[in-house]
Amino acid sequence: MPGCETPSRSSPRPRRTATLERTEAPPAPVRYDLTDDVVFAISKPLGGTGLLVIAFGALLSILASSPIMIVNLLLFLAYVGLYYNYMFKTVQTASLGREELPDSPSGYEAIDTWQLVKILVGMHLGLLLPVLLVIPVLAFVPSLVAYTVPIIVGAAVYPVFAYPMTVLLTAQTLNPLAAFNYPAILTSIVSTFSSYALVLAYFLGLELAPVLARIFLVNPKVSMPVAFALNGVSAAWTMFAMISLSLFIGRYFYREKARLGWFN
Repeated sequence: MPGCETPSRSSPRPRRTATLERTEAPPAPVRYDLTDDVVFAISKPLGGTGLLVIAFGALLSILASSPIMIVNLLLFLAYVGLYYNYMFKTVQTASLGREELPDSPSGYEAIDTWQLVKILVGMHLGLLLPVLLVIPVLAFVPSLVAYTVPIIVGAAVYPVFAYPMTVLLTAQTLNPLAAFNYPAILTSIVSTFSSYALVLAYFLGLELAPVLARIFLVNPKVSMPVAFALNGVSAAWTMFAMISLSLFIGRYFYREKARLGWFN
């Protein structure tokens, strides 16, 4: 056809311009190292920010024993606010894989006071509810009386056994009802039990250390200045244990969040 030329078979075909396809590598799994986690959880609170928070919290705790009732109450409320605000914030920070401690929560960074009250009431009531329900359940369900001992033991153990996971779920959601989500708590414990057992052991170690120290190392007959110093050490240990456990719990979530699958 005039004016139209058809390419012959021998004509070279136009070449495709090579395009670079961007391929994203799958995220590397978080390497689990128990020694690293323990060293991190023990050493990090002993840095500048950690020592400042420990000292301030211990001071509030000691001053809260003031004989003046109003002062006592105000200082105790300030201590509780510092303790749990910093606990939840530390868990959240460590859950993101960060290496630094958060600043002391104050002002807009702190949880609203009324919200914090609801969270704390919900968290502790959720932990203690199995214990509180033992007698009513046995009274209204006679068929369970034959299993009284295992039911009582299970209910008594639950607050200790589920405490780290309950703290983690509460810190991640800041939901006052999170502690009542027993299926999520127990399922998460079972699905990551090998790791959670280490968190539980770490928690028990922090709680038992001062008790064993008082039994085996401290003479009950001490002078007033020594007793006052021991109270200071005990208050400082309580703050240290809170920060250390929060870091360890956060690291646990960071390495196990895929298996937990809470926010997928």
